[in-house]
This record gives sequence, structure tokens and C-alpha cells, in this order.
Amino acid sequence: MTQSILAATDFSVQSAAAVARAGELATAHSWPLHLAHIAHPGLLESLQALLGMAPQELDERHAAAVRQQLTAMRATPLPTGQDLVLDGQPAEALARLAGEVAAELLVIGAHGEGFLDSLRLGSTASRLIRRTPCPVLVVKQAPVGSYRRALIATDFFPPSLAALRLTRRLLPDAAIVLVHAIETPFESKMEHAGIGAELIARYRIDAQREARTRLRELVDREALPANTEQIARHGDIARLIVDQAEALDCDLIVVGKHGLGPVEDFLLGSTTFNVLRESGRDVLISR
Repeated sequence: MTQSILAATDFSVQSAAAVARAGELATAHSWPLHLAHIAHPGLLESLQALLGMAPQELDERHAAAVRQQLTAMRATPLPTGQDLVLDGQPAEALARLAGEVAAELLVIGAHGEGFLDSLRLGSTASRLIRRTPCPVLVVKQAPVGSYRRALIATDFFPPSLAALRLTRRLLPDAAIVLVHAIETPFESKMEHAGIGAELIARYRIDAQREARTRLRELVDREALPANTEQIARHGDIARLIVDQAEALDCDLIVVGKHGLGPVEDFLLGSTTFNVLRESGRDVLISR
């Protein structure tokens, strides 16, 4: 099946920025762009009760009105693709649709005024990210040209490596910033054991030296440009990502999604969603 991008819209200003970004990426890769609108849960039922219309008639009128809006949106212009009108719970409907159209990327706005409002950073958004079979791009800013600089969080495990490769495939011209948060898991135990501050400081220095070595090896192994920025520092990973994206003027943050189940929910809550909440940058969540 042809590679494509799926963008969700509720016709809000925020989702318009997501559609514009999706259009820019689809144009750059000569991919179709599919637009999806999902009826806000309970909307049609409320209208049916208010207007006294038959469910089928109301569904048809609503779908026709939405398709007119989608057609008008394509006049901006946008790449060709399907205009899709669905109903149901947004997270489940979008995840299912992304699989049906074999989307390479799902693009959504960080907020919205219709069904996207239910995807505010929380359990619904978590379900969407967990269930969608492709990467998810959360757009927070109206695009001004292509992405220039992408910050990629790496822990040297396969999900972060997949995030790096996805970024290079989607954004071959963007500068790359690699960020690694150094973990020293035995440091607190060393303090409790009464080990001196000098020895602990040496332990931290050794951990930083090892992290920098691994970053250089990653750059070489993935054939990244020699001027790829490499940052290895102690600290909370989400805070480090947000601060460095701001300091280095990165317009995109990329994080890799880990496994499935409760462990993933914890990781999403502790890292990805902290980044989504605290950063004003667009965030790409890789599979």
C-alpha cells in the first residue's frame, strides 16, 4: 500500500496547525494526506434529541456538512487523499483508522475544540499513543517551513534507535541533537553506605565519560554528520529534554515508545507525557 499521512481535524485553530504540518510533510515526501474527522462522542445523540430528527437523516446531514468543510480545507492547498468521517471514541477510532489506511504517521493537534479536546494529555491520549500502529506527531505550533532541528532522546535501546532512524527518514535535512540522561542507579545507596563525596563524584564522572563514548559510537554507527550535537548530563530525562530543546532552539522533540502494557503506561506517564505537558515544541512519538 502507498505510504501516506493521516491527520485528524475538528476544524479548530489548533487542529489547523496539525493539518498544515501534515500537509508540509506529505508534500515533502510526495505522499497522500488523509484527513479524518470524528463526531464528538454524544454530539449526534444530543442533536437528535434537540431537533427530533431520525438518526440516519442526522448522520447523513452531519457527514455531508463535514465533507464540505474537509473539501474546503484542501483548497489551501493540500496533497490529495481521502476525506474520512467517522464516529465513536476518538482514540480507538483514530488508532483503527491509522491501521486501515496503513499510515506512516498520525498527526494531531495538542488541543482542540471538538473531539480533539478529549485527547488532552491524559488517559485518552495515552490509549491513542499505545494503540496506534504508527508514530504519532503532536503539533503545538503553526508550522513555519520544514523542521530545522530535532532533539532526539536516546537511552541506546532499540526504541530510541528506531526514533533516530524515523527522524532521519522523515526529516533528512534537519539537524540532529542527541540527548542522553545519565542514570547512576547506585548513587543513593553509596550515600547511605557512607561512601565519601569524592568517590561518588568520580563515579558520576565515569558515568558521564561512558555516556559520551556511547554517543560518539552511535553517531559513527548511524553515519550521522560529524557536527551532530551530543549531550550527556545527569538529571531527570523529561526535564533535560524540555530544557535542552528550549536552549538549543529545537522545533521538534522525538521520543521512542517502549513496550506494551503497564510498564509502557508508567514510561509514558513519567517521560513522554511530562515532555508533552511541559514543552511548547512539537513532539514526535516513535514506534
